Order: sequence, then C-alpha cells, then structure tokens
Amino acid sequence: MRYDDKYDKTEERMLDVIDCVQELSKDRFIASLYVRHVSSLDVDIRLAEVRRCLDTVHGECLRLAKLEISYNKDFAVDDNQRFTTAERLFNRLRSTMAYLRKKLRTSCPIVHKQPTNPNFKPSIFERSVLTKGCCARDLYDITSFEDNVQALYYEQQSLFANVILSLAICSRVIKEEREIRADADRCVKILEDHLERILEDIEDMVDAMSDIAECEIQKLIAEMGKEAYAQKHFHGPTMKKLKEYAVFIYQQRKLQQEQQAKNIPMLFKDPNRAADAMIVIAHFDELRPDNRRMMNAFSIRLFCNWCEGGRVDSPKEKHYQLLIRNYKGKKEEFPSWHAVTTSKKGKDMDAEQAKFNTAVEELLKKYKADAA
Repeated sequence: MRYDDKYDKTEERMLDVIDCVQELSKDRFIASLYVRHVSSLDVDIRLAEVRRCLDTVHGECLRLAKLEISYNKDFAVDDNQRFTTAERLFNRLRSTMAYLRKKLRTSCPIVHKQPTNPNFKPSIFERSVLTKGCCARDLYDITSFEDNVQALYYEQQSLFANVILSLAICSRVIKEEREIRADADRCVKILEDHLERILEDIEDMVDAMSDIAECEIQKLIAEMGKEAYAQKHFHGPTMKKLKEYAVFIYQQRKLQQEQQAKNIPMLFKDPNRAADAMIVIAHFDELRPDNRRMMNAFSIRLFCNWCEGGRVDSPKEKHYQLLIRNYKGKKEEFPSWHAVTTSKKGKDMDAEQAKFNTAVEELLKKYKADAA
C-alpha cells in the first residue's frame, strides 16, 4: 500500500505537524526499528544521515529565529506578494520538511494488501509509528540497546526538537501578524516606522533619484485613508513599492519646506529678521529659563514679541505657529496659544523683554560667527 506524504502549506497543517512530531517517544523510536527490520548497519547509516541533516535543519531554525525578529516590524517584506505567510514560512523549511517526510515514510508499516479503494492513500503523518501510528510498548528500555541505537535515538530527538521549534516560530509569527492586522493604529505605526528606516538608509542618495509624480501607495492612501490602507495591506506591497512611497514622501516634505522658506519673510515686518528667526528657533532650547525640561509659555511670548520688533508686547499667533513647525525638539511639550497669551501675569514685561532680546542678540552673534 502506498502512503501519501503531501501536506498543505497552511497554518492548520503547521499545527498538525507540531502535534505529530511531539509524539516521538522511546517506545515509538524502538517500534520504528522493528517495523522495517532495521539492521545494525542500517542504524549506522541512519545515524550518519540524521547527523548530516541536523546541521541543515538547525540552520533553517536559526534563520527563522532571525526572521522572527524583524518580520512583523516591517510593513513590506521580500516575496510577500508571492506567498501567503504560512506558505512563505513553510518554504523556508524545505530541507526540514523533506527529511521529516522521508523519516516518517520509512517508519510506516509495510502493508502488501491493496486497499479496496485504489485512490486511498493514508497520510504518513497519521500512520508513522514515530507519530500517531499504532505502537506497542517495548519490553526493554532504550538503554538495553547497542550504543549506535541509543545515539540514533538522541540525535533523532534533537532533530525533531529543531523541527518543533521551527514550526513553533512560524506559528508565532502568523499569530502575531493576525493580531497586528486587527489593530489599525498598530499597522499605521509599523508603516510609518518602516518608511522612516528606509529614508535613513537611502538618505545619501535620495536627492539623486528622479522625481516620482505619482505613487501607487499614496494613491491608495488618498482613496482609502491611511488607517484602512495600513490595516488591509500590511505585508502587502513589495519593498520596491514601499521605497517608491518613501522617496515620494521625502520629495513632498522637501517641496513643502522650500515653499515654507519662501513664505517665512512674509511673516515679518522686517524681512531680514526671518533668517535670524530660523537661527533662534534652531537653538531655542538655549533660551529656556533655568534649563527647564518643558517648553516655557512665557519664553514663547517673548519670542513672538521679538519677531514683531522686540519693543512692544503684541505677540502674534503666526510666529507661535512658525516656532512649532520648525522646532526640532518634542512638539508635545508645547503649551497652547492660550497659555502663551496669559503668561505675562505678574511679570515686568519691559525688563523681561529687554533681557530676552539681549540673550537673542548674543545667541545670533555666536552662531553667525560660527557659520562665518
């Protein structure tokens, strides 16, 4: 009778194989020797084969462990359009599964009687005495057998442990991917983090890349919204498409910065003050009183007054917005505009403004000298 060694590359089959392989025991191992009347020389041949395969299987296990670290942290991965996750991970276990199937096939009972239904082929995963096939308990313990039989058992046990670990890693990756897909916010964060990492990697060459007038991912995001896109297409686009989107974002940011730079002088009565304002913003933390960690509302008020000439207490929200847009620190530290407008209570505005203006002039003198 012929046995079927095929298996579907699905998550369910992955769990089934784990369940089968975990059935290995000393009794089942001894039964596998009897079922094919294995000689001492056959044991030595199998031992050499197991040891050779163990290196390959262990290598595949380590590569899967490495993949697990980054797989679900990346929005796009190689070949992710060619396979489902389960199939992709199974394909990383080619040698492991090939040897496992061979081992199970050779430990299935020999049945000469043909079944009534010629198309009936029982699965090796169900009939192998190493897994779920019928197995009588042996009268003797493994320690009563020759050294090469004992060595084969322990090497076989080590190899099956690597198989279980590899499949367990695959199962964890699939489970985590499913959990991520159910959380739109998490999908968006992974997308944004991956884009930033790509931009860091190609930062030196991105300016030399040709302009991308239309980007497929940007078009889908515009139609669906970022949350819906990220959730539906997690592990969907190719790395090439995601890199195109990263370059597109970079080019859009650069365009906005250029347009913003052109408009900045229009925010000031004295256009020459615009360039000085950008220097002040770049080093604004140095103007914080007493090195406070949180952004100080009153310091922002004084900055806005300085932008208007530094002589009157008439802060304008446009300068507050300019500071927020160009400040390089943590934006969440910023107080509200209302807090800025109410921050002068109990303060000697003339004295405080004069002190701030002096500090700004010293700061400008310092960094202009460094630039020269």
